Amino acid sequence: MTPLPSPSADERMEARRQRISSAPPSHVRTTRARAPVLIIEDDADDAKLLMVRLGQVRTVAFDVVHVSTLAEASAWLSTHSCELIVLDLNLPDTKGLEGLDELRGRRPVVPVIVVSGCMDDGVRASATSKGAEEAIAKHDVNGRLFASCVVYVIERNRAREEERRVARILEANPDALVVVDSTGVVKYVNDQATVFFGKSREKLTDECLLFSASEGVPTEITATRSDGKRIGEMRVVELEWQGEQSFLASIRDVTEQRSLEGQLLLSDRLASLGTLAASVAHEINNPLAAILVNVELAIHDVKGDTLDALLDARMATLRIREIVRDLRLFSRSEQNTLERIELHGLLDSVIRIASNEVRHRARLVTEYGPANIVLANETRLSQVFLNLLVNAAQAIPAGNADNNLIRVITEKAADGRIVVHVEDSGVGIPHDVQKRMFEPFFTTKSAATGTGLGLAISRRIVETMGGEISFQSEPGRGTRFTVRLAAASPAMITRRSNRAPKNIPSARRRGRVLVVDDDPLIRNSIKWILDRDHDITCVGSAATALELISSGDDFDVILSDLLMPTMTGMDFHREVEAAHPEEAHKFVFMTAGAFTEEARQFLLTTSNDHVEKPLDLETLRRTIDRHVTAEDDAASSSPTTEAFQRHDASADDPNPRSASERREHQPGMTFARVAKAVR
Repeated sequence: MTPLPSPSADERMEARRQRISSAPPSHVRTTRARAPVLIIEDDADDAKLLMVRLGQVRTVAFDVVHVSTLAEASAWLSTHSCELIVLDLNLPDTKGLEGLDELRGRRPVVPVIVVSGCMDDGVRASATSKGAEEAIAKHDVNGRLFASCVVYVIERNRAREEERRVARILEANPDALVVVDSTGVVKYVNDQATVFFGKSREKLTDECLLFSASEGVPTEITATRSDGKRIGEMRVVELEWQGEQSFLASIRDVTEQRSLEGQLLLSDRLASLGTLAASVAHEINNPLAAILVNVELAIHDVKGDTLDALLDARMATLRIREIVRDLRLFSRSEQNTLERIELHGLLDSVIRIASNEVRHRARLVTEYGPANIVLANETRLSQVFLNLLVNAAQAIPAGNADNNLIRVITEKAADGRIVVHVEDSGVGIPHDVQKRMFEPFFTTKSAATGTGLGLAISRRIVETMGGEISFQSEPGRGTRFTVRLAAASPAMITRRSNRAPKNIPSARRRGRVLVVDDDPLIRNSIKWILDRDHDITCVGSAATALELISSGDDFDVILSDLLMPTMTGMDFHREVEAAHPEEAHKFVFMTAGAFTEEARQFLLTTSNDHVEKPLDLETLRRTIDRHVTAEDDAASSSPTTEAFQRHDASADDPNPRSASERREHQPGMTFARVAKAVR
């Protein structure tokens, strides 16, 4: 192939004339008036000619300043600004391109046109390489070339300045900004765009990035980086960029926002699950209480194989009761209140809940240390350990449970904190994944089994309680998660127990007990439990009970369900407290799950006892006996009242006898102890 001949000097000059003349016509351009120009020329005639040529330009009015030396120019530039410098290369105090170097160093953004009487291709090339916008021979000043060149340079510099101003605005924008042309080729990105996409400006520029978004309509996009994915909300507008029709994409990084929204969504789901769990527990507990009472009563009337079957049924019923109680753990208030928690009992409950997930994958071993009272939120701490146990189980393939192990270990650290380790013999965590384990939405599980929020939420919960969570893992050998919690101070106040104190003496007489529950199974069960020791009056509504009390009926104990239709046990108590305040202390509340915030707060603030359903027979008997005994002790200071109570008891019992005589006709042990003895 024959190389093309190099263009001659005249051809290059003609090309420059055409380039300048091909600029948009001056009458359609918007040009600022009075453009300041600095002419550095030691020859007065040449300087005058330059000013004449500038004066002939109709589209721009120039404010011309003339100096003869580079020193004078430097002094003037130190206090003034201009839009163009015309520099003669042959000055008294500088020769050649040295003056150009000094001017570019002093004012790098001001364009410079050099003129010389000895202009050739070498000088022209050297000048433009050092930053001169144009290099013109002095003999060309007489023509139109010089004036057109000045206008062109000023207009181009103003356009560049506008671009720089826009660029400063774009760079200061907190969103990622990307400009693409009509074919999708990237023409501009700001610093935030390089951060969002995880690529340098050089790699992004000239890439093809096609947007399928309507103008002004937000669209969600995902950028895959080496350290993970970022989610962006993008809006696209059409604009002109450097004379071409283009599109500006504004991308706001919403990764953290989506993470928070995901956590809120999960919290809402957990709240819904908690409400459902409380409702299910409430509905299960009432019939379960009836089953448990009937089984307990039947145990005392049968022998042989039937007794063994009943004892097995009793154990199964007690197991259901524990499962329901564990389920109710997740129905409690999500407030951040911290309290003294018996850690080992909490862990046992969580282990029972996770047992179905664990049993097919590994053996679970607990190694509990002596210290186990921590300061925490019971519901949220249970959520943390349930998540860790399920993760440990899912890290072990199913089908080989005998050869795999999950260990739950508690110990007291040297700093006084309580430490819980949950370790497994599973597949471990790859090293490149470990640094992202607590990152929201990051998961190695399938969409059906993991959201990527479990560990992120667990860390937030633990840190909210003043604790720490960390892990160690070795691929192929297993993982250990460690939770460090604050130990509860002995001086801290514990929650009031809902169980009656031990060693309460039996009531010295038959008490009068009013049972208020809308479930007939519960009313009948309680009557069967207490009827041997006390006189029981059962009603199905709080309104009926209120009528009995208002009519003058006197009771030693008012055993009321907490949540009932029409009038709740709380409303019932408030009505009695207002109309018959001397009766309010006699209330003992029954609850199958306080799943409303009002009920939870009521149980936390009331001084009255409460018992949980399914009812524990021994706890219920002790509670009732304690209240009847307390009524007798309170009445002992009033002989009239005591005589009335003795008379009242005699009137109710057609065969008066002492408490000890009556108890000779009853079993000498509680049902639980009878069952144990028979076994």
